[in-house]
Amino acid sequence: MHAARALRAEHDVVFMFIGGGKRFPELRATADREGLRNVRFLDYLPREQLSFSLSAASVSLVTEEPEVEGLLVPSKTYGILSSGRPLIFVGSPASDVAGIVRDADCGLVVSPDDGGGLVRAIAALRHDPVRLATLGANARRAAEQTYDRRHATGRWADLVLATIGSAERALSLQPQEA
Repeated sequence: MHAARALRAEHDVVFMFIGGGKRFPELRATADREGLRNVRFLDYLPREQLSFSLSAASVSLVTEEPEVEGLLVPSKTYGILSSGRPLIFVGSPASDVAGIVRDADCGLVVSPDDGGGLVRAIAALRHDPVRLATLGANARRAAEQTYDRRHATGRWADLVLATIGSAERALSLQPQEA
């Protein structure tokens, strides 16, 4: 909400929250109370309309509480990558999503307690359409080449087979009982 307040006079910057989430009511109440007309809210969209909402943004926002670092990856991350839009991640720089953003060069990472950093990140992308397009293209490439189900499943299968092979080798080194 810090960024929405700071950018309230910028009529071409709109924060659109779609869905639910545990903080959705709090965000809506804050926007209403403060008269933030640059903040909009929509209910969940049907799955068949998801691609329209993901591709409607110039840049998408993914947030993650630092306490869950290493425990999960917000699933919307992969849909955003597929949409070919860059993302701004607000969360721990050590999280998996921050790693995805850095490795794929598909957006920016902002610490969760740095509202000014989010404002600067939005401004940086807003005023650099070439960078915005490049980061979006990188996001799409990462979705296709790294996070596509076929590739991800193949890597998972390789990991499982390598683990089984390691276990078999370890067992064959054990003394055999007579």
